[in-house]
Amino acid sequence: MCKMLTDKTAGTPLERFSRYAVIVNRNYTSLNGQCRNITFERAVSLGRDIRYNNRNLFAERQWRYQKCTQTGLFTPTYANNQPFGQAVSEEYFLKGCEGYFGPEFNRSLILKGHDELITNYAGLDVKNTNIVYTQGSFDPWGKYGFNTDPNPGAHVIIINGGGHTPDMGAPAATDIAGVTQARARIRQLIRQWISAGAVPLVG
Repeated sequence: MCKMLTDKTAGTPLERFSRYAVIVNRNYTSLNGQCRNITFERAVSLGRDIRYNNRNLFAERQWRYQKCTQTGLFTPTYANNQPFGQAVSEEYFLKGCEGYFGPEFNRSLILKGHDELITNYAGLDVKNTNIVYTQGSFDPWGKYGFNTDPNPGAHVIIINGGGHTPDMGAPAATDIAGVTQARARIRQLIRQWISAGAVPLVG
């Protein structure tokens, strides 16, 4: 993606982005090259589709459910120093929650779920063990995660040069060294936990 978007010999920035969008549209959505309907109504209809074989990754129903019941983490365009205007408000995302899951999925539910999340998992004071957190050094979500081990039994791996969740994909010859090293460390930790046998639950 980065190579395509930064190759100045491949046309204007808009033309390069258009080529990237075509690849995404053909390979990672159920549209198979058709024009993409980007209306709110279309997004909600995709999110309501609960068929197991729904291959439209942009519906992101599972992640949306977590946002609509626990984390919020919406991305409105309030800030002045950004290129997207200020038309996308928090209310837009809240209406999306109701559209995906029903009218009871509202601001009150999110706030309640957030409080329970902090209570159950101790916020930044994590005492649970046998956990590994990964953070890409270029991940814009990185500020929401740990950058150092929160306790001796919970491990943080910073993936140098990595973006958002690069270690979650299938291994490929094009993986950067940081991703390969992170996966190796994750395997090592999991082997240690399994070989140690049953451990008391903490937290």
